[in-house]
Amino acid sequence: MYVHSQVRWYTVHFTGSERTEYADFLARMGMETDPKHQRDLNDVKAAIQTIGNKYGAHLRYFRDEQDIAHRGKAMAVPSTLVMRSQLRLYCHVLSTKVVILFNGNFKTKGPISAQDCLRVEPHFTKANQLTRIIDQALEDGEHLHWDNTRTVLVYDQNKPINP
Repeated sequence: MYVHSQVRWYTVHFTGSERTEYADFLARMGMETDPKHQRDLNDVKAAIQTIGNKYGAHLRYFRDEQDIAHRGKAMAVPSTLVMRSQLRLYCHVLSTKVVILFNGNFKTKGPISAQDCLRVEPHFTKANQLTRIIDQALEDGEHLHWDNTRTVLVYDQNKPINP
């Protein structure tokens, strides 16, 4: 969890995986040698800091690539309001105070959707699946629930959320 003054950023850790989804994203994107890609990664990290410390997680700061057909709610950090980049970091905005970070990649340039891009589609699809699982877990309230302020997620690490 990453805590800023306006937003708590969570991520997902799959049983058996060495890293969380967000840590995997940072590691893979950090290995990019193209200076523009490094700049884009730094811009995404700066956007997370700015949104987290200054603005809050209002939807206008996220790129709407929602897959309505498959009922997912995954969005990307950040929106074109903040920066123009092909780098996509998918997330689930639960409130203006809570966001769950997933994974991502560089999207192919041009008028191609996230669903049709070979580089981001696996991350986008997984993010949409995770949004549905998380929403269901919050609705059930057994493994994951809000605290009384609705600004902190409470989860039992001994009861993993299973898809």
